[in-house]
Amino acid sequence: MLEGFGLQASRDVEIMPGDWFILDYKAMEVGQCEVVLIDYGVSFYEPVSVHLFSHVPTRDFDKDGKVCLVDFARLAGVWKVEVSADPNDPNPQYDLNSDGKVNVSDLRLFFGHWLDTAM
Repeated sequence: MLEGFGLQASRDVEIMPGDWFILDYKAMEVGQCEVVLIDYGVSFYEPVSVHLFSHVPTRDFDKDGKVCLVDFARLAGVWKVEVSADPNDPNPQYDLNSDGKVNVSDLRLFFGHWLDTAM
């Protein structure tokens, strides 16, 4: 968990309403994330906005930057296989909903990202 991360503009830059910034980071694991933005010019305790989102397992199994037929073939190759948390199990990445098996639920999650690209 990262806390106390601050963004500040240089004193010679005039900030106007509607200005924006991008906060880019690398998710280290799958799960829930909460980003709380506090403007200390408004309050030290109350956030101006709270953003909740989930990090999801990648569907790009071959790590070529796109979700395509090759990734589908890998998913199909372990169809109906039970997976475990055992570090020697090569298949947990295909269990997209983490229910212990590769089935139609994972297929739905996979096709929700069909032809996505990662840049």
